[in-house]
Amino acid sequence: MKKTLNFLFFIFLILLTGCVKEPLAPNESGVFNLDDDIAIIVNEGLYGYNNASISLLDLNDNSYVENIFEKVNLYELGDVANDAITQNNFLYVVVSNSKTLFKINLNTMKVISKLTFSGNNFPRKLSIINDSTLLLSDAYSSSIYKINSNNMELEKSINVGPQPEAIVNFSHYACVVNSGWGDINKNAANSSTISIVDLNNFVELKKIETGKDPVELAIDTINRYLYVMYYNYPSLKDSVGGIIQYDLSDLNNLSKTNEWFGNFSNLKISATGDTLFFIANNTPGKDNNKNGSIKMLDVRRNLMKDILVNHTPDFWYCFTIDEKRNLIWVGNAKNFTSDGEILIYSLNFNNPNEQPLMKYTTGNNPNKILLKYHN
Repeated sequence: MKKTLNFLFFIFLILLTGCVKEPLAPNESGVFNLDDDIAIIVNEGLYGYNNASISLLDLNDNSYVENIFEKVNLYELGDVANDAITQNNFLYVVVSNSKTLFKINLNTMKVISKLTFSGNNFPRKLSIINDSTLLLSDAYSSSIYKINSNNMELEKSINVGPQPEAIVNFSHYACVVNSGWGDINKNAANSSTISIVDLNNFVELKKIETGKDPVELAIDTINRYLYVMYYNYPSLKDSVGGIIQYDLSDLNNLSKTNEWFGNFSNLKISATGDTLFFIANNTPGKDNNKNGSIKMLDVRRNLMKDILVNHTPDFWYCFTIDEKRNLIWVGNAKNFTSDGEILIYSLNFNNPNEQPLMKYTTGNNPNKILLKYHN
């Protein structure tokens, strides 16, 4: 999830049917036909309902199957799937309230192994260091973990700040934002900071103050900039979040070079590093002028514009830019309690009023869309 804890409890405790194709069928060996290009949709589910799920779409023939994880593994994914990444031929999924990190074979969707925490843990966000190492943030323990992704063992841990969220890495350093979860822990020491971690020794080098309630990160390793997206405090009705750009050339100072204000979420960065993408004006509890849009920000020219506008009352929860097929994929959570859907649009930078090309029904609250191309 991309919100503070009080927002999580507020939303999750308080159908337009898509074009659903025939589900993928296993061959005689029991292996699904996943050699084609695929889209993996991770559905967060409702907090406390144990209904997180994974949907899968074959991009070659549009075959689609909901809840493929349960169909293949014969048990449920768990309670609140917060993050997912692919590494080589594996999918890693963080299920926060179930305290579990899954390693899944992308050719079969079978669980290879898993790492389960037994203490006061709430694993949140992942980052890939190399082919054998992952970083994982833990909100309850205020720590980040170094995990061997080959054997799924926890190798090291380090305390950072309260409620660490997103992690990015470059060279032998990692940056993690310590959110404090908005109003929940805003007065805690080191809330709303960035921790700089030396990955060689796995020690924290320093903390740097940033925007209030920082949650998301993006890194431009080409031009050497770090971007922090902060949400600000939900209790302050007129408060505004934003994006801060930092110069990575001097980690000791991490000087701020630019800032853009607004109620943003779901930060993405282009491969060239000169363009940011995010969802804007889509914040529950805030008075917005419209129902949300996906924006692009040219950081070199300092120009921001809509590339897709949501004209419905539904809540757009995530998106991804599909550069290979020139598409935008949008995860629509609707009202957070009903089934969600995936909306697929043509990527037309000059027509923000595009209509979706296709729709697919998903589980509750699709919050991650991963595209896996084989060539």
